[in-house]
Amino acid sequence: MLLELAQELRENIVDYFPLKSAKYVSRLLHVNLSEKKRVQQIWHEIFKDYRWINSAREMGLTPILVGHDLYDLCYRYKGPYYLVLVDGDWSGDLRYKKPNILDCLNPHSFDKKTNEVTFKNSNIILNIDGQIRASEEIAVAPRKIFSKRSVSSATLVWGETALRKISRKDVTGTKNKASLDTVSIGCYFDLSDKKWRWDQCFQVRDCPCDFRLARSPRVKKYPVS
Repeated sequence: MLLELAQELRENIVDYFPLKSAKYVSRLLHVNLSEKKRVQQIWHEIFKDYRWINSAREMGLTPILVGHDLYDLCYRYKGPYYLVLVDGDWSGDLRYKKPNILDCLNPHSFDKKTNEVTFKNSNIILNIDGQIRASEEIAVAPRKIFSKRSVSSATLVWGETALRKISRKDVTGTKNKASLDTVSIGCYFDLSDKKWRWDQCFQVRDCPCDFRLARSPRVKKYPVS
């Protein structure tokens, strides 16, 4: 009976469900979950409403999720998934907007020491250090946002329906040629949204005073060419 349903109707039924349930229902109905659907649902797994995102957009900012685990979240659904939220707010004004970002997230626990949010229903750990401290550097162990095998990561830009790949050429660590060892303490990405490009720094908390990158990051944003 289920398999006799029209293809379009089965796809519409799958699209109704949140990501985890949609993947189960898609197998039940023998319908492939589209990449667009998988990507769109990631934001739903994190935010219960979009008031904070709307505040960011009103300031001309575009939220971006960063982390190699975006691939696992989209395609294999194993966890936990570690992601970092970047907003590009170099002024620090967004954190004073109401409502607070924590009020807009799905049920979670919050670690004030690490500024990490652990969601109760999705197995996602979200680093919101950039939103809490509003510093140029986001406090995170960089290896958490890379593949375990190589300097490879991904981003998801708000409003887009496909992941962007971050490869070694987009990353600067302590040596000219980035490796997992040379980015383990700190690094920066060549990061961009639809309008702006900038160097986003990630480094461990309590970074050593003598830590130096192979090249200094750019100190301002540039229009996307």
